[in-house]
Amino acid sequence: MLVKAVEALRRYFRTKKVKAVYLTGSILEEGKFLPESDVDVAVEGLPEEEYLITLADLGCLLHRDVDLIEIEKCRFRRHILEKGLRVL
Repeated sequence: MLVKAVEALRRYFRTKKVKAVYLTGSILEEGKFLPESDVDVAVEGLPEEEYLITLADLGCLLHRDVDLIEIEKCRFRRHILEKGLRVL
């Protein structure tokens, strides 16, 4: 799932005007990503007016619930930047 998610996110965000995209959470931890797990996607520079459509698009694209995190507003931003997997 990780490789597919990385590829899908790169394709999706390639044409978007965002600064960075990270995967974080259980998808990065061996044995912790379960069939019912959501995918945690952190984005820097996502225009506020695109948040809801991006959330819906990613859910359809990944066939999972998505937790879309705006890095600028996130209290654990540093953790994402240090431990997350940068996709774009």
